[in-house]
Formats: sequence, C-alpha cells, structure tokens
Amino acid sequence: PAHCQALRGSIAKLTGGCLRMCSVRHKEGGAHGCRAEIHSVEMWASDGRLVAGELGFSCGALYTSLTGFYTEDGAGTVQMLALGGLLIRAGCQCWDLGMEMKYKSGLGAEELDRKDFISLQRRLRVEPQLTFGALASDGLPAAELISLIVASKAL
Repeated sequence: PAHCQALRGSIAKLTGGCLRMCSVRHKEGGAHGCRAEIHSVEMWASDGRLVAGELGFSCGALYTSLTGFYTEDGAGTVQMLALGGLLIRAGCQCWDLGMEMKYKSGLGAEELDRKDFISLQRRLRVEPQLTFGALASDGLPAAELISLIVASKAL
C-alpha cells in the first residue's frame, strides 16, 4: 500500500539523522546504592529538524522509558531503534518499555511476569551504571546505532 511505501521512505530518510542524549545524574546514591540518571533522547533528521524523542532514566544496568513523541511517520520507530543500539553500546542489560503495547511487541519487546521483573530490577540496579559517553551528547548516526541491534541479533 502507498502508506507503507511512504513510511519506508520516511524511515530510510531518518536513519541519515542522528540521536543525541542529554543526561543529569543524581549526586547521591539512593536507598539501594543506585545512582539514577535522567535522560533526554532526541532524534534529529539530517536537515536539522527534531523529529522524535523521549525521556527516560537509568539505574545501574537498567534503562526505563517514561514518555516519548514523534512528529512524522516512522520517526518514533527510528528513534527507538537507535536508542536500542545506544543502550547496547552503553552496557544496558534490560530496557523497561512500560506496559505492553502492540507496537512495542512488534519491535521485539517481551512481557515479563511481575515477580520476575522485580527480581531482575533488584539485580540490575546494583550493576555498574550505564556509560553513554560524551559522543551521545554530540549526536551519533542513527544508522550506526541501528546496525548494533542487527549485529546483536546475529549472535
């Protein structure tokens, strides 16, 4: 269908853009020794337009998405895939996407039993903090980050 072709065209155009991240670290560890960091993730098109983004936080080796937006078809998908690559690069062991939704399942998200999730969360929050590096704040090519997901699936 024409809509699918338009969406594929948007995604191809957007992967030429870059993903930027701005982070703020809580200065003291919490009750469980975790240093939480808040992250603003921005997807910029190659022509300089902000086309998608999200707010999330990390604690240990766990990243949690809080809310997101997109301004054109495909931009949110590209932003999520690029962020997935960045999370792999940073050493993330679990990406909490929140409640189950069809589009998340379509991108490979798996639902966990509540008891298993709480156990995983407790284990990961004491792992070393994710390290995104200075390059993430300057912007990283979306296509490069997405290729990390493809490579990880081949393992």
